[in-house]
Amino acid sequence: MNYNQTKETIGSFVNDVEVAKSYQNRKDVISKIVTYIKNQGLDVDDSYIEFINNYQVDQVPVEVTYLPIYFVTSIARLYWKDKDEEKTEHQEFIKFQTAFYANDKNGGNRLNNLDAMGIIDKDVMKQTKKTSVVDNINTSLKDENIKLLGTTEHYEVQVVLDAPKLSDNDMYPIESSYILNESEIDKHIENALKETKSYQRLQKMDEKVSKIEQKSVEVVLVPIAKIVLGKHHQYVNCANGKIDVKYEKSKQISKNLNFARAIVYPSIFLFLASDVTSFIFKWNTPVTIEKGLPHLFGNIFDILWFVFTFIGVIVSIIAIPKRENIVKRANANKDRLKINRELAKILLADSVILVVILLIAVFGN
Repeated sequence: MNYNQTKETIGSFVNDVEVAKSYQNRKDVISKIVTYIKNQGLDVDDSYIEFINNYQVDQVPVEVTYLPIYFVTSIARLYWKDKDEEKTEHQEFIKFQTAFYANDKNGGNRLNNLDAMGIIDKDVMKQTKKTSVVDNINTSLKDENIKLLGTTEHYEVQVVLDAPKLSDNDMYPIESSYILNESEIDKHIENALKETKSYQRLQKMDEKVSKIEQKSVEVVLVPIAKIVLGKHHQYVNCANGKIDVKYEKSKQISKNLNFARAIVYPSIFLFLASDVTSFIFKWNTPVTIEKGLPHLFGNIFDILWFVFTFIGVIVSIIAIPKRENIVKRANANKDRLKINRELAKILLADSVILVVILLIAVFGN
């Protein structure tokens, strides 16, 4: 598709479409990805490292698509009545801006690791947190100070990371699942309006009404490259160089991680079970400090329960196995599971102490 066809695909309701420029070099980007994978050390599977060491830059498949970023300026009408006997009516027009793209809240979406919103100037993004009062809906929606980084006034044909296109005048395709229709954009605008201080103030009033009266939609197409290295796809924001890398992980490290979990998780469960049980029964203990603290610290066993509970919680948080910690110990040629075993022992000891405190408190007098 050419530029005009791309604009039609995005939707006739869009006022302006700009394309972010790519400043990335194919060889440098792939080298950056390969270097990152090698730096993961023993966490990378040996066969994948061997593949990485023998790749050929010109044989690495690269596919480029555009991610549409929506920047919307809107005017909303707010209407409300005062909470008094007179029920005085008020009306206000506010202007606000919001920027978003499809699936930008999805934590599992790898494109969210590419800082796609960075294409918009930071000062402009700060304005999306503010609203301004305007006289009426006829106020101009276009702000002269809006600056979209890396864009030009007119679209320029570009080749990104030497990825081929159908013809010289064609654009790369848009990620179709990221194209929003007008009703989806309106939902984003409504959600953005609800987050403004002006709208939140409105919630305290009677007979409140809000309505989007006018909007101007601008779209910036950010070039995203998908680079295939062996079994895995690597994603690159070609406008700012941000990458999201995936690699074949070491089976041995995965085995170590699973074994660490098998050691630690039962210990955490036993601690929690002991702690909750002792908490339920300890209130029946007859022994109290002569001038004891009220409520929770009413007796010595309450204090001991609190101390060992605090220790157990801290140790449990630290003990949760993390892959990066095992990799770090493996790279340092240290016992990969020693810390997990020691922390599990502490949790087991803590659990025994809590049970003993419970038994002494209940049956000791």
